[in-house]
Amino acid sequence: MQITWVAFVRVERIGNRFDSSLASARYRMIIPAAALERLGHGVQLIQVNPDSSLDHLVETLRGEVAVMTKLLSTNPDVFRPWSELALGIVRAARQKGMSVVCDVCDDHFGDARFAAYYRELVTESDLVVASTPRMAEITRAHTPRPIQAISDPYEGARQAPRVPPPPPKPAGLLRSVLRDMVSGGKRPALRLLWFGHGGNLGSVVDMLPRLAPLAARYAVDLHIVTSADTGAEGLCESANKGLPRSFRLRFSPWSTGTTWRALDECDLVIIPARLGDTAKAVKSPNRLVESLWAGRFVCASPVPSYEEFGEFAWLGEDIASGIEWAVQHPREVMRKLQSGQDYISRHCSPEVIARQWEAAFLAARGGAGAAPQGAGAVKLNLGCGDKLLPGYVNVDIAESRGDVKPDVLCDLRRLSPFPDGTVDEVLSVHVVEHFWRWEVVDVLREWARVLRPGGRMILECPNLHSACEAFLRDPDAASGPGPEGQRTMWVFYGDPRWRDPLMVHRWGYTPHSLGRLMSEAGLVNVRQEPAQFKLREPRDMRMVGEKPA
Repeated sequence: MQITWVAFVRVERIGNRFDSSLASARYRMIIPAAALERLGHGVQLIQVNPDSSLDHLVETLRGEVAVMTKLLSTNPDVFRPWSELALGIVRAARQKGMSVVCDVCDDHFGDARFAAYYRELVTESDLVVASTPRMAEITRAHTPRPIQAISDPYEGARQAPRVPPPPPKPAGLLRSVLRDMVSGGKRPALRLLWFGHGGNLGSVVDMLPRLAPLAARYAVDLHIVTSADTGAEGLCESANKGLPRSFRLRFSPWSTGTTWRALDECDLVIIPARLGDTAKAVKSPNRLVESLWAGRFVCASPVPSYEEFGEFAWLGEDIASGIEWAVQHPREVMRKLQSGQDYISRHCSPEVIARQWEAAFLAARGGAGAAPQGAGAVKLNLGCGDKLLPGYVNVDIAESRGDVKPDVLCDLRRLSPFPDGTVDEVLSVHVVEHFWRWEVVDVLREWARVLRPGGRMILECPNLHSACEAFLRDPDAASGPGPEGQRTMWVFYGDPRWRDPLMVHRWGYTPHSLGRLMSEAGLVNVRQEPAQFKLREPRDMRMVGEKPA
């Protein structure tokens, strides 16, 4: 596939690669584009300048898909001509037979200065990509087009995790005096880092009164890394006048290299946010991901997009409490960092994100309308494992099983690579029993989300009723872990030969109980059909339902 990214920001070519000082350009364009090239797609970047000619830009458009990126400027005098140019590119691309995908990262739908452009853009495009699920929810109110949430990839190399220094041990007055005499009154250092857009500096100022008491036990160094034109340097100088001498703020102008060095030097990263600010609610988790990927623990405000990573960081409104928790629980912090990096490796790599963009482009090329079953139908094989089915997009959470890799890697609880209403069939063979009972209805609703009206969901799994009958016929023989238990114990608990927690069964179903859950998830015409995989009947069963037309 040939893909043209249309950039409204400055992009530099360094050797055989592109780069930009803007995070959104790297995360939403440069890194995915490079990964797509490695997957065999052709990619070109067209840079739009204020004086660009529409005719010249249209001449350079080529391929099957045009991707419209964000307009950076919010100056109305600049935004207006750029928005007219952008819409002209959209119309020209469609006239040339290209599909148009627009990328929406910020909520401008409520801003009278920009709303008209963004509403027209998301309506004229064939498919909309949103940077977070929350941004996707907001966008759905403004367009009938399919919407897909694609997060940001990580950037740079995975670094070794490091925990913050231990807290000073409690001591009585005499010991405290003696300790100060021996150390010269020096406190253990605690190096904190905040980095990001200058527009978020207000949340740092709001947080300082709660952090100041840390100076009673630590020599706190709060490193601020952001653009030089944000007033951050003056903010640091002003704040230092009102803070204890053992609590200092210092500023470094932003660059990619400076940020990585700052991450390497710090003990903890803090990411406060003004939770009442609706603009922040749609922001991506890229700062949290980059920090964990760099091996540094994060204490952050509970922004919606951070919730996915909540078990790997500290999320709460009181950042100071998070810092105190982190320094007092080094083993737990190390466990969270290691688990978080493993999770990021599976879900946020450039290759995984590129596959999600690839799925979006394929969906855009197919259009948003209903497609007939058969040739050209989009069919998903969810939880494929090592069983890749021809004619299906094979999807799994595991990077490989038996050296067999899926087409798309994603968590089956959240099919973020696939937009609403773009799939004709969802097939899941011996997967539903691996979910907890309390989550399975939400999982089925998520699978139904991607189905087109009239699309089918097919679930095959062990039949609990049949397994119970088989077990009661000969409990002694049926309770073994080997092949003798494949119609009984394997149904209840899974095949122990896998030695893999992901392969353990977490609930069992009869045709009636699974059919009831499928109906609860919104499917209609739910029915049992003959099983086609594994051992088939009587051990297994096949339930089919349809999304209402």
